[in-house]
Amino acid sequence: MDMIPKAEPQKIPFQVFEKSIPNEGKWELIDGELFFILKHVFKLFQISPTQLKQVLQLYFLLLQLILIFGLFFHLHQRFLLIVLELLIFNPMCIL
Repeated sequence: MDMIPKAEPQKIPFQVFEKSIPNEGKWELIDGELFFILKHVFKLFQISPTQLKQVLQLYFLLLQLILIFGLFFHLHQRFLLIVLELLIFNPMCIL
């Protein structure tokens, strides 16, 4: 049986990468670390993939609760921003 060779990772220009990720490309590469700017708070945050996964899981849980209880959109947005800021500054509060 023939083995299918694995593809080697290809380097792509940072601009191509930047356009392919969410948050409208508002990401910055600083000393080899990836940072993003939270649009509504205008602060620079560093977040690990594990923290991002936890934040997204919590976001969808909160979104489901908000939809179930029928809260207004502006309350949802403000509450979500507060929770995201807490999680990013203190990711251990999830545990």
